[in-house]
Order: sequence, then C-alpha cells, then structure tokens
Amino acid sequence: RASIELSDAASNCLGKIPPLHSRFSHTAKRRMFNCLINDSWIYCAIVDEALGKSNAYSYLEQVRDEFLKFLGARGLPLNGEGLGTRSLDTDFTPVLCHLAAPFVG
Repeated sequence: RASIELSDAASNCLGKIPPLHSRFSHTAKRRMFNCLINDSWIYCAIVDEALGKSNAYSYLEQVRDEFLKFLGARGLPLNGEGLGTRSLDTDFTPVLCHLAAPFVG
C-alpha cells in the first residue's frame, strides 16, 4: 500500500512541474519529491525531507552527469534512442546505488 501511495504521489508531482522550469520540488508527509529537468530527461528523487533540497539536487545532478556518461559510453545519442529498460536495470542500477550510498543511513 505504501509503495502505491508513493507512486501516486510521484506521478502527481510530475504532473505539477511548471513549464520552462529546470527544477521542481514538492514536500508531502515528510517526503520531498525533487525533479531536475534537463533537455530530453527528467531526473527525480523521493527523499526524506531531512536530507534537504540542496543534497537532493546535488544527488540528481550527479545522476544526470553519470547518465549522460553512460549514454556516451554506449555510443547512444543524448535523447537515449535505442536505450532499452533492461540496459538501465542491469548496468545503471549499480551507479545509482553508488551515488545514493552517502545519503543512506
């Protein structure tokens, strides 16, 4: 039930991103929904509000940078054309875990 509520809240948050913004944050029930909007991609993180916006955005900027390196290393265009979900699950999950490690208590 909690994951369904979190998924619904995240979906709702994505629907509220104002046009022409590069960042968006919304806090509900001590959870911050942070989005970094960059060209073809929207990077999102749901974090405990105690982490703070600056740390959440710092994490998302690191994710963005590593993701763009990931695409480049595979010879994929920056729009991700040709990128399959399996590739993300298999190859990019360890990168996300590594980047999140300093924030996990």
